[in-house]
Order: sequence, then structure tokens, then C-alpha cells
Amino acid sequence: MTPRIPGQRAAFTLIELLVVIAIIAILASILFPVFARAREKARQASCLSNGKQMALAIQMYAQDFEAYPMYAVSGSEYRWFDQVAPFIKTPALFSCPSTGRKWDFGGGGRNATYGYNYQYLGNSRGDCLNVPVGEERILTPANTIAVADSAGTGTQSCLNEVPGEPQFNNVACKFNHGYSIDPPVLPGCTEGAGPNKFSTGGVPGVASKIDARHDGGANITFLDGHAKWMKTDDLYRDNRWWNGRFPDPTP
Repeated sequence: MTPRIPGQRAAFTLIELLVVIAIIAILASILFPVFARAREKARQASCLSNGKQMALAIQMYAQDFEAYPMYAVSGSEYRWFDQVAPFIKTPALFSCPSTGRKWDFGGGGRNATYGYNYQYLGNSRGDCLNVPVGEERILTPANTIAVADSAGTGTQSCLNEVPGEPQFNNVACKFNHGYSIDPPVLPGCTEGAGPNKFSTGGVPGVASKIDARHDGGANITFLDGHAKWMKTDDLYRDNRWWNGRFPDPTP
């Protein structure tokens, strides 16, 4: 053995360094997913807070106008979020932090991450429910969806000439028509092609869905002002959570 010189520090061997690196890698593989889940839980909580604020804004609108906001002013892109915007202090509330999208009022809200239960709260299309819905029409506000995480009509990411921005008129885009959410069964509307036509205003069979982006579920805001996380499967069994008459299960 080579004698150790007094005052000289012993160096790590290659094996010792590899063991330390392996331990660090194992700890990282364990801790990073935990940190990611914790970060997502924080975003989910922020999203839930957004929903509660939107519910309060919708309530204030209904008190002032004695009816819930229309999906849109007929023949325009002045949508429900434009109508409740005066009751909300910051437009950032209209964007779910888990999506990484920043909200703006451009493009008619087609890149929205929160959708409105417009089929039962005020539709402006054709011969659907195209009149403002008064508060008295909703018998169970605590069980009636107002706003929820929306995936829009598309399920893919796609880009146009502006990198990172949605191609607003392409139904294959994530969050396209995200300003609305559709119930399992289209209520009382015979416009155009019939019961398979939803928020796209012309594309049969395409609906704007609630997005299960929070741990397999979505944050749902109800008309009485409360919000909670729910499994999306429970919301699509029938129209009971949408029609204002829960627990009546009929569409």
C-alpha cells in the first residue's frame, strides 16, 4: 500500500462516486414525481378558486339582470365571459393554470379553458333555448353545473402562423370552442342536423367536452356558488347535473 502523507486528504474511489451518483438518481426518481404532483395539486386548487370567483360573478349578473348570462349575444361573439367580466377583477380567472394558457378576449374566446353550461342557461342558436334563463327556472342550483374545465371540441394540439396559439377555426385543436360545455343529450333543439349538433354550430357529432385534466377529474362550479372536483364519468351518465332539476334523471 502506498503510505499516506500526513495532512493529505484521501480521494474518493471511482466505485464510491458511482454509488453516490446512483443514490442521487434513485432519490430524484422518487422525489420528482412527488414534486410534480404537489405542483399540480396547487394548480388544481388555484383552478378551483377561479371557478368559485366565476360562480360569484354569474350570481351577481343574475341578480342585476334577473337571468343568467346568454351563451352569446345572438349574431355576435359577445359571449358569457364578456357579460360577467365587469364582475371579475382580473381576466386571469378565465384561464386554468394547469393548461399553461394565458387568457385574452381575442378570437371570440375560442381558446377558452373554462366552458359554460349554455344549453340550459341561455343558448343563442337557432330554435334552441334562445332566451335568457331566469333564476326561477333552475330548481336545484346547488346541483346544476354553471362552469367547468373545458377541453373544447378538439383533442389534439395544433399550430397556426402564431406558434403556440390555437388555430381557432380547426375543430381538431385543443380548446377550440372551449367557451362552452355540452351535456350528454342535446335538449330541445332541432336546429340543422338534429340532436348530434352541439357547440360547433354546424359539425354533426362534435361536442365540447368537460376536460378531466385534474387527476382524472375536473373542477365543476355550480350555480349556488360552490365548486368541487368530480369524476367526469359521473357528469355524462345523463343530464341530471345540467338541467337544473336534479335529482330528476331525465334529459
